[in-house]
Amino acid sequence: MIIGKLDKVIEIRQKTTSKDLSGEDVDNYDTVFATVFAHWKPRRGTEGFEAGQLVAVGVGELEIRRLPGIDETMKVVMDDVWYDILNVMDIGREGHSLEVKKKDNEG
Repeated sequence: MIIGKLDKVIEIRQKTTSKDLSGEDVDNYDTVFATVFAHWKPRRGTEGFEAGQLVAVGVGELEIRRLPGIDETMKVVMDDVWYDILNVMDIGREGHSLEVKKKDNEG
């Protein structure tokens, strides 16, 4: 991993659960687990229809320095766009590679 390529600042958000007024569990991602530098590598994108709307799904990879405790229940925020973490992979002793996915409703 070349540290100089870590040119994006991302937030990794941790899932928390609280109760709403009716007593139902509500998941939110208000808790920031870490703010780190990352290298973005876009991979592929697909489109399809979901609930009658055209949906674009973007998949990419973020390389970060090693961060103990990160897992697939967390989300990534980069440039005000939210991404689901699909997979966390080790890159030797230096860092992690996060496979992430975002969805954009177009129309």
